[in-house]
Amino acid sequence: MGMAYPTQRWTAEMVRTLPDDGKRYESVDGELLVTPAPVRRHQRMVGRLFRLVADYVEQHGLGEALCSPADIEAGERTLASGSAP
Repeated sequence: MGMAYPTQRWTAEMVRTLPDDGKRYESVDGELLVTPAPVRRHQRMVGRLFRLVADYVEQHGLGEALCSPADIEAGERTLASGSAP
Protein backbone atom coordinates (compact mmCIF):
# COMPACT_ATOMS: atom_id res chain seq x y z
CA MET A 1 0.00 0.00 0.00
CA GLY A 2 1.37 3.43 -0.98
CA MET A 3 1.60 6.48 1.19
CA ALA A 4 -1.23 9.01 0.93
CA TYR A 5 -0.29 12.43 -0.38
CA PRO A 6 -1.81 15.56 1.13
CA THR A 7 -4.34 17.23 -1.12
CA GLN A 8 -3.89 20.70 0.33
CA ARG A 9 -0.65 22.58 -0.28
CA TRP A 10 -0.09 25.05 2.58
CA THR A 11 1.19 28.55 1.94
CA ALA A 12 2.94 30.84 4.41
CA GLU A 13 -0.16 33.03 4.51
CA MET A 14 -2.39 30.04 5.38
CA VAL A 15 -0.07 29.03 8.24
CA ARG A 16 -0.23 32.54 9.68
CA THR A 17 -4.02 32.19 10.06
CA LEU A 18 -3.77 29.13 12.34
CA PRO A 19 -4.59 29.56 16.06
CA ASP A 20 -2.01 30.67 18.61
CA ASP A 21 -2.43 27.54 20.74
CA GLY A 22 1.15 26.95 21.89
CA LYS A 23 1.97 24.57 19.05
CA ARG A 24 4.52 25.37 16.40
CA TYR A 25 3.08 25.43 12.88
CA GLU A 26 5.39 25.44 9.87
CA SER A 27 5.03 24.82 6.16
CA VAL A 28 7.85 23.17 4.23
CA ASP A 29 7.34 22.99 0.48
CA GLY A 30 3.58 23.16 1.04
CA GLU A 31 3.44 20.46 3.73
CA LEU A 32 2.10 21.47 7.16
CA LEU A 33 4.28 20.45 10.12
CA VAL A 34 2.98 20.73 13.70
CA THR A 35 5.16 20.31 16.80
CA PRO A 36 4.39 20.85 20.49
CA ALA A 37 5.63 23.89 22.37
CA PRO A 38 9.13 23.50 23.85
CA VAL A 39 9.49 22.32 27.44
CA ARG A 40 10.91 24.43 30.28
CA ARG A 41 14.37 22.78 30.19
CA HIS A 42 14.73 23.55 26.48
CA GLN A 43 13.69 27.16 27.01
CA ARG A 44 16.16 27.53 29.88
CA MET A 45 19.02 26.30 27.67
CA VAL A 46 17.97 28.60 24.81
CA GLY A 47 18.04 31.52 27.24
CA ARG A 48 21.56 30.67 28.43
CA LEU A 49 22.81 30.27 24.88
CA PHE A 50 21.23 33.57 23.87
CA ARG A 51 22.97 35.41 26.72
CA LEU A 52 26.34 34.00 25.64
CA VAL A 53 25.80 34.95 21.99
CA ALA A 54 24.36 38.40 22.81
CA ASP A 55 27.29 39.23 25.11
CA TYR A 56 29.80 38.14 22.45
CA VAL A 57 28.08 40.14 19.71
CA GLU A 58 27.94 43.25 21.89
CA GLN A 59 31.55 42.98 23.14
CA HIS A 60 32.87 42.68 19.59
CA GLY A 61 30.61 45.31 18.05
CA LEU A 62 29.12 42.82 15.60
CA GLY A 63 25.58 44.14 15.62
CA GLU A 64 22.57 43.17 17.67
CA ALA A 65 21.38 39.76 18.85
CA LEU A 66 17.61 39.45 19.11
CA CYS A 67 15.60 36.75 20.83
CA SER A 68 11.97 36.73 19.85
CA PRO A 69 9.52 34.69 17.86
CA ALA A 70 10.35 35.11 14.19
CA ASP A 71 9.04 33.72 10.94
CA ILE A 72 11.49 32.85 8.20
CA GLU A 73 9.74 32.72 4.85
CA ALA A 74 11.56 30.99 2.02
CA GLY A 75 9.06 31.24 -0.81
CA GLU A 76 5.28 31.08 -0.87
CA ARG A 77 5.08 27.49 0.42
CA THR A 78 7.77 27.49 3.12
CA LEU A 79 7.40 29.22 6.49
CA ALA A 80 9.60 28.25 9.44
CA SER A 81 8.94 29.70 12.87
CA GLY A 82 11.35 30.34 15.69
CA SER A 83 10.31 30.72 19.30
CA ALA A 84 11.54 32.86 22.14
CA PRO A 85 13.02 31.56 25.38
